[in-house]
Amino acid sequence: MTGYTAIALRLGNVGWWVLSAQGSPEDLDPDGAAFPFVREGVKGYAAADSGGERPPIELADDDDGLLIRLLETRQYEWEVIGCGEAEVFSSLESLPRRQWRRRRVKHVAGSFAVINHLGMADFRVVAGEIEWRFGLEIVSGKLDYHTEFRAITEDIGAFCQQLLLEWEGPTSLRFGVNMEEQGRLVLEKFLFVRAHVDPVRLGEWFEAIQRRPHAKLVRESEWSPVAAAGSVDWLGDPVGMARDWRRVGGGGGLMPGQVRDVRKEDSVDTEANRFLKFALGEFRELCREVMERHGGAYSLVREARELAVGLDAVLARPFFRQVGQLRRLPLDNPTLQRRDGYREVLRAWVLSQAAVMLAWDRGLDGYGGPTRNVATLYEYWVFLQLHGILDEMEEVVRDGECPRPAADADPFLEIRDGMVHLHLKRGRKTCAPFVVRLGTGQRLRVHLYYERVFQWDRSAGAAAGSASYSRQFKPDYTLVMFPAECRDEEEAAGQGRVAYVHFDAKYRAEHLAMIFGGEGEELDEEKDEAKAVGTYKRGDLLKMHAYNDAVRQTAGSYVLYPGADRETRLSKFHEILPGVGAFVLKPGRPDGRDALRHFLRDVFRHQADQFTQYRHISDVSHATVRQQPVQYGDGWSHRPGATCLLVYVPGEKEELFRSAQLVYCHALRDDAEQSPVRLRLGSLEGAVLCGYRGGRASERVSLSWVAPVVSCEMLSRKALGSLLRQEGWTEDQMPARASAYLLFRLGASSALTPRVVSGLTPTGSYEAVSCTMGDLLGCVAGGE
Repeated sequence: MTGYTAIALRLGNVGWWVLSAQGSPEDLDPDGAAFPFVREGVKGYAAADSGGERPPIELADDDDGLLIRLLETRQYEWEVIGCGEAEVFSSLESLPRRQWRRRRVKHVAGSFAVINHLGMADFRVVAGEIEWRFGLEIVSGKLDYHTEFRAITEDIGAFCQQLLLEWEGPTSLRFGVNMEEQGRLVLEKFLFVRAHVDPVRLGEWFEAIQRRPHAKLVRESEWSPVAAAGSVDWLGDPVGMARDWRRVGGGGGLMPGQVRDVRKEDSVDTEANRFLKFALGEFRELCREVMERHGGAYSLVREARELAVGLDAVLARPFFRQVGQLRRLPLDNPTLQRRDGYREVLRAWVLSQAAVMLAWDRGLDGYGGPTRNVATLYEYWVFLQLHGILDEMEEVVRDGECPRPAADADPFLEIRDGMVHLHLKRGRKTCAPFVVRLGTGQRLRVHLYYERVFQWDRSAGAAAGSASYSRQFKPDYTLVMFPAECRDEEEAAGQGRVAYVHFDAKYRAEHLAMIFGGEGEELDEEKDEAKAVGTYKRGDLLKMHAYNDAVRQTAGSYVLYPGADRETRLSKFHEILPGVGAFVLKPGRPDGRDALRHFLRDVFRHQADQFTQYRHISDVSHATVRQQPVQYGDGWSHRPGATCLLVYVPGEKEELFRSAQLVYCHALRDDAEQSPVRLRLGSLEGAVLCGYRGGRASERVSLSWVAPVVSCEMLSRKALGSLLRQEGWTEDQMPARASAYLLFRLGASSALTPRVVSGLTPTGSYEAVSCTMGDLLGCVAGGE
């Protein structure tokens, strides 16, 4: 099919409607020779070969005439030339997030861009009593509208069908009789049907049915003269099937005058065929309702009329003249469920009832009009894919005894008032609970969330739970994993035994470079491009890192997109978690679904393994942050597990040491070749020093101040004396007894209530020792 960058359509004999993609030649004069005819009444500029990418404008023929195909997200400009005071109307004016501009300078003109919506739209030019209509079909450069986009809607419909048969059972489906409610759902029902039924498919299905129609043997009988009877069935029951007996000849035997003549023939008036007639008739009636209720939506009426014509052609066949009216719904009929043609019609009919039997949350804008919001629909489809992948795993089952999920979350599936309620709506938190049974005997609870919000919480440490410490975040999908023995997620979070894996659906992305940027690209060039056009390639990558960093207890964040690459996982360490990455999830690409399934299986096993590096980091981090800092005196604080150095300080040097922020103590005595240093010197970073006084046999009490250790070094007595003299100390303040000393440089001191530390210091010596701040604070308060 030839593509164009600009086209001009003749408006009778008075003017032209010109449509061009942004960047087309500015001198689009439809009367000029440079704008060649491509067919009667249509001119066009041919698009250059773009290496397999779809051109911005394509022309096709359908039953209503010319059809114009345009690409979503592309900017288009239009202009009406030569029609004076023409008015322009289009269904694109009412699209959500519409990019519609109208201007009138020399001619009535404007521009538009269709964002995230696929399907039919219309464009009308009205000049006085004359009106011209043009059909626009918005297609995607990422998803083929007639195959992959249809596959999305079919997968959603198949999920609905499975729910209906699974939860309610084929012999007990309930159907609403509220006509007002059904009228409100006419459009949703039609969109389900239109996604699966078209004239071409109808023809294929009926050809399969006629090759092997369901039929039954019918026996009909009537009284006929015995000589004219075509069957001898009456001989098996002469009493019941013969009458008017008479003797033959004089004294001869008895012969009946009339017998029941039985005729046997195949009849297609069966329950299965009656259902076919009923279902196709319902589809036809649905098309009529759409045309009546939505007469102003030209593109929608066009689709309904096209389908109605195809249905009329099938129902007019002689086959259905022999078929009677349906008296019961034979949904349990094996022919309907298994035979070619019948099976497809049954499926399409059940899907049409999904809008009535399944209580979809209102606002499901993927099904909200003649054009389909494909970005939102892709989000819903991805959620159903994740749900389906979990359902398919042998070790995963739905959690029928789900503990309390996050507050204000709707259950994804709910049976209420005899109906299956399916909650899936943008802006509304949804939860689907599962249980994973691993081969080791361990059990994990896995909650799949749609649009869960992680609120900003000012609380620190474990008290903050699963919130964000910076600003709120809302991933598209979140997998919450915690041990089944925990009462709920809140309890697991309090124990540091919960993990989150986030996914974001990126419908706009086609290639990995659009998400994560090129592997060796110049960052300066990328930043310049972002400033120029307002885009940033690494934005999605940085968002994944933001999830990992800001949302507490997050183990990984990944992008799901309909591209053509392979999955990409970037692990922080040598294990699968923590990490970021991207997975291809596209209709018709089972390899992407398989890769995601294997990844989730590995994640579950990894989360249950208590000996992984990730589990060690998580446990240590949780144990660290759950320790609330203790306030001392004037507001200075420290962790209870912090190292504390207890150092003997002679009474005459207490104020000197404090003011100079220097403390020294014995390291080696003169009377011994070796004197043990009872300090963990490798853990002095972040330690505090607390001096104490007291004799060898008397009670030892800490001083009334503590100070952080800035540095510690071991010096000989001579080297220490030289250093102190440089600091301005006098000779009577010099060290005199030991051969080596430990010298501590301190930060600013803070007040501390004195405590008895006799139990923490070695008996009979004055060597410095290590303990924790918790040990120190556990000592009883002592005297001044």
